[in-house]
Amino acid sequence: MRDFVEAHTVQIVLGVLAFALLLVIVGIINVVRGSKRRRATLRDWAFRNGFDYTEGPLPAHDVAPLDAFEIKAEVTRSDALNITRGSRVTIFDHQETRRTSYGPYNNRVRFTTKTRSCALYKLPEPLPPFEFNALTTASPDTFQGKLMAKVIDMAKLVRGNKAGEVIEIDGRPGFLLRGTEADRIKPLFAGRAQFFDDKCGWTVESHDSWLLVSCDPTIYEHGWERGSPVSEKNYDEFVRISDQIHDHFLHSSS
Repeated sequence: MRDFVEAHTVQIVLGVLAFALLLVIVGIINVVRGSKRRRATLRDWAFRNGFDYTEGPLPAHDVAPLDAFEIKAEVTRSDALNITRGSRVTIFDHQETRRTSYGPYNNRVRFTTKTRSCALYKLPEPLPPFEFNALTTASPDTFQGKLMAKVIDMAKLVRGNKAGEVIEIDGRPGFLLRGTEADRIKPLFAGRAQFFDDKCGWTVESHDSWLLVSCDPTIYEHGWERGSPVSEKNYDEFVRISDQIHDHFLHSSS
């Protein structure tokens, strides 16, 4: 056996490389097919529900002039895809690429691209800017509770974060809230945070007159397909719950 391997080393290596290349090609084909299927499904969904549809990609800043969509610092790309516009809400996939330097002298560069489904609302009256993440309702003495507590503790240590300082929510240590105007933000959540008890995995960002809602299906679960962006199969639920979140903050500001 050893003699056979030594005699055919080159062929074996080439075979392994060819198999790896085949896997890469198959992966790329599956991604392309999945993207085409998603575009076609969401186009049909938009027309069926009375939305206008734009395939994209478009610069996300063209959808709404938010700082969160600007290309600056480590953000090298910020695009909107599968944009469905209605009279009340605009839904789209936000695809963002970030550049990260690493290595002993930060002389190496890594690019990471993430995609999330977003629901964007124009508010009649501006809210104070904040970023809210419903992470978990697990008790602090459980494994999940301890894990999320560490995440929140790490967030507290990060100074100069553009979203502001961490604002604690009474009775909900597993919810992460950031903002620069704590006195104006706290009343939006005081005695009202329980609204998100069944919405762990959802994120809400207030950008003055804009409200941006997104969801991580892996955390939310509730029978949704895991992974991001939100599966087309769960789009009706995504829009329904996003509308509920919008109404929640609309009523809290009135």
